Amino acid sequence: MSTASKRSRRAPEEYCHVFSSGNNDNESSRAVPSQPSRKRGVKTKHQSIAKSKKTQESRMDALGRLPVELIHEILLHLMPKSLLAIMPLCRRFYDILSNTSVTSVALWKAAWSNERVPIPAPPPDFSELQWAKFLWTNYCEICGPKASKKLTILYAVRKRICVKCVSANLVHCGASTSALLKKIPFASGALLPLLVPSDKDKSGSRRLLMTAWSRDWDTDNHIIEANRKYYWIPDITSMFRQVSMDHPEVFFGCAGAASASAKREYEVFVKERTEHIQRRLQHAYECCEWERKTYLLERQDADDSRIGVSIAWLR
Repeated sequence: MSTASKRSRRAPEEYCHVFSSGNNDNESSRAVPSQPSRKRGVKTKHQSIAKSKKTQESRMDALGRLPVELIHEILLHLMPKSLLAIMPLCRRFYDILSNTSVTSVALWKAAWSNERVPIPAPPPDFSELQWAKFLWTNYCEICGPKASKKLTILYAVRKRICVKCVSANLVHCGASTSALLKKIPFASGALLPLLVPSDKDKSGSRRLLMTAWSRDWDTDNHIIEANRKYYWIPDITSMFRQVSMDHPEVFFGCAGAASASAKREYEVFVKERTEHIQRRLQHAYECCEWERKTYLLERQDADDSRIGVSIAWLR
C-alpha cells in the first residue's frame, strides 16, 4: 500500500479525540470505544395483559367515584344482561345491585321493562338478582361451568341445566305408572299429583299446551295444558320423604288407623300443594311465552339483516 493511500485513510470517529490531543503515551487518554446502542425492549404478552388490566382497573375506579345519583341514572337505562356484566367490574356496582334495598329492586325492575319483550316478574322465592342469574348465566346447576354449551331452563321445576343432566334427572310417566314404578318403586299414583311437572321434556320442547283446570284464566287466547308426563327425580324423592314423615297413616293407606284430624291435615296439605302447582305452571307458562316471543324477535332481526345485506349487494 502506498504512502499516499495510507495518509488518505481516516481514523474512526471514536479515535479522533486521541489523534487531536497529541498525548499518545498517556494511558489515561487511551481511546475507549463507545458502547453500542441498546435495542428497545419488546414487551411480553404477560406485560401487555398486566398493563391493560391496570388501565382497566383505574378506569373502573374512576367510574366508581361518580356520584350515586349519576350511577343510578346510568343503570336505569341498561338491560339485565348488561347489569350482570358490570357487576364484577366494580365493587360499588356490585354493592348497589346485589342488595335488597328499594333502589336495587327499582333498578332491576327498570331493566326488566327495558327489554323489547317484558320479562315475567321473579317468583316469590327468588330475588331480582337470583332471577337474572337464573335466566342468563351460562352454567349448569349440576355440572357447573364445565357443562355443555346447550342449556335448558325448566321454569316449573326452577332448574337451569345442560342437556345431559336433563336426560339423567327427568323421568317420563305415561298413561300408566308401571314403567315409572320399575325405575322408582316408591313413586305411586298418589304421590304424582303432589309433584310439580316439568314444563319441558328431555329434548327441551314445551309441554304446556291445554288443560281443563286452567280454563278459568286465559292469557292472550292461550290456554295452558300441563302434560304431566315428566317429573324431576329429586323432587319425587324429597316429596316421598316429606309425606312419609308428616302423613304416614293417610298416605300409606291406613285409613282405619288414621284419625280424623290426620285426615283433615292431609286434605289441607293436598289442597295447598295443588294451588302451589297451579301457580308454578302459570308462571312457567308466562316464562315460556316470553322465551318464545324473544326467539321470534331475534329470528326476525336476523332475517331483516340478511335481507338488508342482500339488497346492498344487489345495488
